[in-house]
Parts: sequence; structure tokens; C-alpha cells
Amino acid sequence: RQWKWPQLSRSTQLGYDRVIRTAIIPAFGHLPISKLSAMMIDRWTVERCKVVSSTTHLQAWTVLSAALTQATKWDLLEVNPCKRAHRPKPAQHTPTLPTGEQLAALTQLTDLQPWLAVTIALAVGTGARRSQLAALQWGDITGKVITWQRRAVHDANKGVTVLPGTKSKPSYVTPIGDDLVEVLQVWRDLQEQRALDGFGVSLSSSCFVLAPPPGVTPVRPDAITLAWKRHANRHGLTGVRFHDLRHFVGTKLIAAGVDVRTVAELMGHRDATVTLQVYAHTDIDRMRQAMEQAGLK
Repeated sequence: RQWKWPQLSRSTQLGYDRVIRTAIIPAFGHLPISKLSAMMIDRWTVERCKVVSSTTHLQAWTVLSAALTQATKWDLLEVNPCKRAHRPKPAQHTPTLPTGEQLAALTQLTDLQPWLAVTIALAVGTGARRSQLAALQWGDITGKVITWQRRAVHDANKGVTVLPGTKSKPSYVTPIGDDLVEVLQVWRDLQEQRALDGFGVSLSSSCFVLAPPPGVTPVRPDAITLAWKRHANRHGLTGVRFHDLRHFVGTKLIAAGVDVRTVAELMGHRDATVTLQVYAHTDIDRMRQAMEQAGLK
């Protein structure tokens, strides 16, 4: 851990800690580093990919390989055995995008928890990541603009930690529409009353929007995913991940002809290259339609 941690962001450090604790130490913690072989690593890959996705395992494999590379630089190993092992290939995920009609119907159901309804409205109205939604504070909302400047990460041992910056940028802003402004105002009024009735306090600008009263402890990002999955599966949107709502927003923007640079800014991407990579399928569909409209079938 010493060799890498000073160079990494806090959220990445927490992720590495979790991977080491849950995936690497249980498999290899009993072995001297000199006894680790490519065959052992390949067996680990085969067994672990029976219970987790190849993408999830690739994260652990990459951490192990980086640590072993450093071990060779420190003369603890002659060769990194990961160089001779098979690197797992990440699973290719094609987003399952809901239609606008499906989302509208889903948010009108009577069994929808109020906090989840607000979460969905924020996700569809901004395209923000779940980590950003969990860390959103009332002070981040000014009129019809939301400033995204922090994210929440969860660790089994340390709980929820709020870190500065988003995944890709220190901060960025998103303009929001009248409907979302109204949803947030109704939600704030409700949360304000709950905080007064239950705790005798008012909501401050540092209170978290999606947190239960009094709003001082952010909701876990994975709680958002789980609540969405249960509700979506119960009403026929099986296979639509919460993160697909973000892709829904990006795809709609591209399809509406918004230039890629603006889409990148709205989605909080580091640069437009990322946007092009994520939404390449949308560009292909749009180009195909253009060719067909031109009679070039």
C-alpha cells in the first residue's frame, strides 16, 4: 500500500483497500510473494469469475499486477507473474435504455418511495452519477442551477465518506428545468417539516438532499442502486441499471443534435473524447438515419 497510496485520490485509495481486503488477501494472503505463480493467478481468475463479473475481477487483477510490478522494482521479485498470466477481459455492457414514457409511468406508481422518486427525477433531469446524487447538499442548488462538487463513496468498514470533486472533474454545473425545481421544492418542504417534528432543527445548506432527516448523514450510493433495482424489476424494467438513467440523458442530448462539447460539459466528462467513446453507438444510429434519409441505404 505504501508505494501507491500517496499518488491516488481518496476514493481510489478506498477502492484499492476494498479490493485488497476482499479479493486479494483471501486468495494469496497466506503465501510468500516469491511463491506466487502465473498458474495460481489464472486459477484465481477462473474461480472468481464464477461469482463476479470479469469486469469486477479485472479491477482486483489490475491492483495485484501493479503491486507485483512494484515488487520487481524493489527487487522482491524477478518477474511479475501477472505478465505470464491471462489478463481477464472486461465484460461488454450495452446500456438498456428505458423510454421517456416508461420512466414517466414508473415515477407515478403509488408504491414508489418519495426519496427514490426525487432521486430518479434528479438522475433523469441532470444525468448525474449516483455518487454525486448521494453527496448533493441543499447549498449546491441555486435557483435553476446545480453545482456538482463532491461525491460519496462507501466502504464496509468506514461507512460513507464524502470526498471533494466528482469522478472526472473538480466541479461542474447543470441547469435544471422548472419541473425538477418544483420537485425539489416540494421535497425540501417535506424534509424541513420532518426535521422540525422529529429533531427540532431546520435544514441547513450543508444538509444532504437525499438523506433522511435531519440530513447530516448521506445515503449510501449502493442503497440508491438497490432501491432502483427493486422498483424497476417489480414493474417490468428488468435489466435497466440505475446508471443507465445517466446514459438515457446523454443519449437524448446527442440524439437532439446537441454538440459533443456541450454534452461533455453537461455530463461532467473530463473532455469530449470520453463522451464520444461512451455514446459512439448513438452517433452510429444518427449517421445511419442520415444515410437512409439521403437514400443511401
